Amino acid sequence: MVVFVVAVVAEGDASMQSAFERARAALNDELFAQVLPAAEVFESEDGLYKHVRGYVTDAAGEKQLVGFAFLTIDLGARSRGYNGVIPILVGMDIRGRITGLKILRHYEPYGYRSINRPDYGAQFKGKSVLDKFEVGDDIDGYSGATITTVAATKAIRHASRRMAREFLAEK
Repeated sequence: MVVFVVAVVAEGDASMQSAFERARAALNDELFAQVLPAAEVFESEDGLYKHVRGYVTDAAGEKQLVGFAFLTIDLGARSRGYNGVIPILVGMDIRGRITGLKILRHYEPYGYRSINRPDYGAQFKGKSVLDKFEVGDDIDGYSGATITTVAATKAIRHASRRMAREFLAEK
């Protein structure tokens, strides 16, 4: 199991800190495998951009990187939904394509009509970080849950592009 250290947040922002702590406490290899299904082994990477690297082992026993799993809130994508911060675990392959995502927690009042729906997360699978990620354009929104859907989509776009810039730019 991979354990993350709680990020330092601005003084006076206890609600943000507790959101980070709750999101990280939920992380484990089973969740990483859901968002990065091609990986067999997961290793955490600390630093400015905390993330997990997913690997497969080749015939020679060497680890081959297949992608990354990361929390949107760890990459500065702290978009707030209607009722608070929404931590989202995102998987991305080494070509910059989203392999899956999992909403870890939210307190939105719209429940199943919002980002909890399986089709919300499914529409990101296979998208390139170069795609628009715009609600109403290439991402479907939900009537009555616009603030939450837009915030979650922005967080996914921002975090994915930041990971690609930092770790895939030279590829």
